[in-house]
Amino acid sequence: MASTSTAAAASGAVIPSPPRFTSSSSLPPRPPSDPSSLLASLKSLGLATEISVSDLALTSTSDAATSSASSSSSSSLSILLSRLSLLLTDLSRLIQQQTSTHSSLLLAQASRVEELQRSLRDARRGVNEVESGYEARCRQPVVGAAKKLRRDRRRLERLNEVIELGREAGKFVGEGRRLEACLRTLFGEDEGGQDNVATASSKSLSHPTQQEALGRASLHLSNISTLLTASPHLKRVNFIHSYLPSILNTTRSQLQDRMESSVVTALRDLDGRLLASSLLAADRLGVRKELIGDLMGDLCDVVRKRVGAVFDGAGGGGGGGAPGLPGRLEHLLTVEMAAVCSKIYLLQRVLGLMRVGESEGDGDGQVAKEPAATPAQPRTLLDESLLLLGDAPTLLFWRTLASSLASHTGRGTARSTPASIREIRGFVDTFFERTSVWTGLQETGGPERTLLLRSLGGLVGEDVGR
Repeated sequence: MASTSTAAAASGAVIPSPPRFTSSSSLPPRPPSDPSSLLASLKSLGLATEISVSDLALTSTSDAATSSASSSSSSSLSILLSRLSLLLTDLSRLIQQQTSTHSSLLLAQASRVEELQRSLRDARRGVNEVESGYEARCRQPVVGAAKKLRRDRRRLERLNEVIELGREAGKFVGEGRRLEACLRTLFGEDEGGQDNVATASSKSLSHPTQQEALGRASLHLSNISTLLTASPHLKRVNFIHSYLPSILNTTRSQLQDRMESSVVTALRDLDGRLLASSLLAADRLGVRKELIGDLMGDLCDVVRKRVGAVFDGAGGGGGGGAPGLPGRLEHLLTVEMAAVCSKIYLLQRVLGLMRVGESEGDGDGQVAKEPAATPAQPRTLLDESLLLLGDAPTLLFWRTLASSLASHTGRGTARSTPASIREIRGFVDTFFERTSVWTGLQETGGPERTLLLRSLGGLVGEDVGR
């Protein structure tokens, strides 16, 4: 029962203060011996709320020994309740003492908490004012200055682009004026108009002034193309856009036609200097590879057609077995094929002397030269031509001539010709004699002479080269 009361007190139940006794004795009055009365008294004091009557009741039908035991139990319960009452009194006194002792401290703590809350509210208000002041005085000016700085930077970049565009436009104008001066030298005062074509054709293409004008005109046109490629925005400038059709189409076509005429004149006159300047102009115009390929194709076609014309009787004087065949064969070898051979050897010699990168001149300081070619790159124009043609031009000539002669002299009509071995060898010797200046080949010996004689062996039915 004592443990039950202690648990009730520990659970936080409201326990009334113990009753005050008026008697002089320090002990409380003896509780009633009746269990129900005792339980009622405990419950009135707020104690033993969970104890039933059966817990306090003793056996009512026992004998005297049983009555004595019941009286002893009631006395023990009264003692326990008295002690519990004393403990509760001490606890109440301790609580009152602690409350009176620490009440001032609790009030001071509460006051400080209130002051701290007011300080926190003031600090929060000050922080808000600082943030608003920072936004108004620092952030907004900095953000505005940053926006202005970005805008000014974009303007500066645009201004730099305009300055660079103006510089490139100045280069374009300078190159255009130099090109016009070269065109006046080539075609007359009207820059190659229809009225001055006859005057221009009357001038010698091999004249040094014409060669230099053609080379410099092609260089300036190449520089203009380079400027337009490096700076595409130049095409958006109005005055440049208006000149583009005449410069890139008309002028290029005129220079290309003049260059091709110079190449034909150089090969006809066997003028190495004119041929070199013409190839240089072709390289600057970007048509050198196509020009060399077309030249070799045309010369090889000439060889095939002339050989076919001789043996098919196209040169006049009857059929393949006509008496005029030896004369036509002599003219073919000593005149026509000697001229073609000299042209091809001259072309190969000029290509072998011209270095890669020679086409990029200074251009009055406008365009820099290309870096020197590495050993892995072609060093001469002949090396690049070998990559284009597959073989040297002279090898192509000898192969074409030998195959054409062999295919025509192997016919029956060709073998019926009265040409003798001595005549054929005489034709061949004359051919090498006339071409030795350009080819460096001797009249006797050499694989070229042997190849030519064997290709003509079908005329006499035996190997002429033995």
